[in-house]
Amino acid sequence: DLEWEIKDYLKSNPKASVVNLGCGLDDLFNRVNNGECRGFNIDFEDVITARNELLPPLENEKNIIHNINDTEWFSEIPHENGVIIVGLGLFYYFTFDEVKSLFTKMTEHFTTGVIAFDITNKRGLKLMLKTLVKDSAISDIDSYFHIKDVNELNSWTNNFKRVSSKSYM
Repeated sequence: DLEWEIKDYLKSNPKASVVNLGCGLDDLFNRVNNGECRGFNIDFEDVITARNELLPPLENEKNIIHNINDTEWFSEIPHENGVIIVGLGLFYYFTFDEVKSLFTKMTEHFTTGVIAFDITNKRGLKLMLKTLVKDSAISDIDSYFHIKDVNELNSWTNNFKRVSSKSYM
């Protein structure tokens, strides 16, 4: 579904930057690349090192070593032709305050564009942690990002022009 969101955005912004936060070894840009857009994959050094070996960047793609919460990476992303910033399976592992701070800073810097990400509510997070992280000693799920209603995002900043959501279930 998030790939569809990117492709849809690129229809009206074909030269936009596509930013994959916490990219891991995801080949997302390869699947949405229209040949005119530019792709940026951001993750920690060990991930980008492995990525450069296993998935060398395409001609219009760049791998960036950075902690996404350190906003210095903003300056490496051209956004004059639009930007779509994507977080796939990422924000669950951040605190509410970290996500709120990052989103607020992104909307202040990238004044036009889209942030597309997956999210869950508290019940969904409990189920995810129970099934995907059952072997770990995680007990305080309140430290992981979740929201009750996507419209909460509107209270974070006046820079959101529109907030929408689609249910996968």
